[in-house]
Amino acid sequence: MKMRTMALLAAGAVLLTGCSGGGPATGGDQEPGAEPTGLAAAMDKAEARWKKQSQETEAALVVCMKGKGFTYSPYTWDSGRTETPEQKARRNGDYEAEKRFRTKFGFGTFARMVFPDDPEFKMTNSFTDPNEKYLKGLPEKQRMAFYKARERCELEALQKKTGKKIKSMEEYWKSTQKVRDARTSREIDGNPELIQLGQAYSTCLKGKGYQVTETKPSKLQYYMQETVWKDYEKATKNKGMMIEKNGKVTQPMTPVQAKPYLDKEIKIAMDDLDCGKDFRTPALLASMRLQEKLDAELGAG
Repeated sequence: MKMRTMALLAAGAVLLTGCSGGGPATGGDQEPGAEPTGLAAAMDKAEARWKKQSQETEAALVVCMKGKGFTYSPYTWDSGRTETPEQKARRNGDYEAEKRFRTKFGFGTFARMVFPDDPEFKMTNSFTDPNEKYLKGLPEKQRMAFYKARERCELEALQKKTGKKIKSMEEYWKSTQKVRDARTSREIDGNPELIQLGQAYSTCLKGKGYQVTETKPSKLQYYMQETVWKDYEKATKNKGMMIEKNGKVTQPMTPVQAKPYLDKEIKIAMDDLDCGKDFRTPALLASMRLQEKLDAELGAG
């Protein structure tokens, strides 16, 4: 559960960083290195909130696991990379900076295979389990007991945070997802401004020859990225971003194999940038603000 959740959060962070979109809602182009505003400020706030929550949970796990007879090392959540002025400009909503990125990398999906050593995609593996060495030294029965104890401690921490009795993590996520879906339907998909901007976005894409079957603003935000991701899954046969074999980690495609897919992705990303310049930033801001409210209400933030 923990590693799957972290992988989704990591993917979400990368996606948000790579699709600021520009447009009127961002306040125009920004100077590289300018202080975060608009969407970038919202991202920074969300990341700080998530890190604070994570640190509190990990600290509680250390105490809880000790009480169950195990040594537990907390996660630190450090990506190991420093944001460049160009990356900061993109997060600030600089349309030209985003255009420069997409002209070379598209959304950054197949580009990871074509440019594996590019600084844009170089980052330390911040999600390696710091307990890995400790666990390797335990007999299998003890390892299984460790995992069960950690799951129980995570549940106890969540119950303390929410003040509710929760039978399982699965039950909690299912119940809160129903609330999130209902609020998204009302506050995002029912927002007249976002509906109008979303319609203009999809009409523009259709004019460029794309089939757009979605109409909800919440679904349109990542519509074209998901189109590329489906191509990626098909091309790599659902192998993910990295493959581990015989103790070595490799990419599922060579640069030569991935290049034709990247060329197609760049075209899609540029059309998406052009059509979505008025829609994407307001939609992302609305979604992030709703996420913040729901995290506070549901005890997840």
